[in-house]
Amino acid sequence: MHAASDELSARQASPSFWTRERTVLVRRKEHCGQATWKSSGLARCFIAALICCMYGIDLPSLQAQSQLTHTNTLDESDTRSITKANFLFHFAASNEWPAQCMEGPFRLAIIGNPSLHAILSDKYAMKSIGLQSLEVLGFEDVASLESAPFVHVIYCEESGAKLQQVADAIANAPVLLISDASDGLQNGALINFVSVNNRIRFEINSEEAAKRDLLIGNRILSWAVK
Repeated sequence: MHAASDELSARQASPSFWTRERTVLVRRKEHCGQATWKSSGLARCFIAALICCMYGIDLPSLQAQSQLTHTNTLDESDTRSITKANFLFHFAASNEWPAQCMEGPFRLAIIGNPSLHAILSDKYAMKSIGLQSLEVLGFEDVASLESAPFVHVIYCEESGAKLQQVADAIANAPVLLISDASDGLQNGALINFVSVNNRIRFEINSEEAAKRDLLIGNRILSWAVK
């Protein structure tokens, strides 16, 4: 009995004994911590799924939005395109065209901005403008617009003579020409995007719009900077 006790005391006095014991304790703590983390993680997933079911939220969409928030995958140009796409849809939906233009599809053309065209097509192509189905058309340059059918709205990022070329091509037709240029309104655009305090806003030439038999809606007028 004394021999066994002496052997245990000798083992405990050994440095390697306490090293092994500490290693075992650390591993047990790590194992418990992992188990606790996994359990809490499963609990959070269960609670999130339960909330989504209660409120009709699409969990994959929620996860995608969360990932987008944390990774900032949208660069500045994409953000500007999204904002412009929202404005363009409201321009189409909130203004009025002559009665002869309210039959067939409502066409919105984008010149030279593939990102904006893709966002509009993805987000709004299945929507309608009044009783008209919305068609979003994309063109590489001004020249390619010549063979296009009648379009209600044209967005063009050209400036100067090229923008004036678009304005001349539609002459006095009831087409809402929208630009993003410092000289947009001076070269035939009816609405021109501008930056105000790092935010996208717009200015309107309502007198020229009236000459083309286009009625700018009150809400659009209230949003304009001038």
